[in-house]
Amino acid sequence: MNIARAQEIISRFNQHKILVVGDILLDHYINGVVDRINPEAPVPILKVIGERQETGGAGNVAKNLSSLGAQTALVSVVGDDDMAREVDRAAAREGYEPILIRDKSRSTIRKQRYLVGEHHLLRVDYENTANIQGAIQDQVIAAIRQKFQGNLDAVIVSDYAKGVVNQSVAEMILDEAGQNNILVGADIKPSRAQYFTGATFVAPNIKEAHEFLGLNHLEQSIEPGELARMVYMKMCAD
Repeated sequence: MNIARAQEIISRFNQHKILVVGDILLDHYINGVVDRINPEAPVPILKVIGERQETGGAGNVAKNLSSLGAQTALVSVVGDDDMAREVDRAAAREGYEPILIRDKSRSTIRKQRYLVGEHHLLRVDYENTANIQGAIQDQVIAAIRQKFQGNLDAVIVSDYAKGVVNQSVAEMILDEAGQNNILVGADIKPSRAQYFTGATFVAPNIKEAHEFLGLNHLEQSIEPGELARMVYMKMCAD
């Protein structure tokens, strides 16, 4: 694809309605400086000079689509907690519609990063990765189905294997999209790749594609074009 074609595609983004489905999280960045070592233990002391919060995971896809001009909504699951409200506020700043199902049995996924300049000092993850089920799954499916009634142009699945994209959710997306001739793109973890046989496209990274094929990318590196063909053939065969 040349630059002119890319610009043409981007210029038409504001004509499209796109639904994102996947695992949303809150990225909390804590920036500071280190000028001494803790006398209580051999670790640096971070003097905080600034903080910011953004949505991450599937939120990255939604805010990028929104920044390109697309009318974007995101269906995901969060906890029934203060962090869920922070996710709502961050999504509002980023320009997309968050449709967040509250699950009292889990906490909102949060990744807290401590940085010195651009360098990570430490990352702390708060997460529950169990697959959704029961009433929460039903609410997610209902929310997605409702969005299909609104003249969608595409569904993008952004899966981080944190529990939102289970087989039932995947089957419902493919079924509805097939009936309505809607594009489905899936950026999924290898453990869930088979859920999306029949999608318009899947987009594993190089490491994930090797893993899906049962290969170690450090020991056996395959050219990207051939790697894509092998992934396609395996999904068709399975």
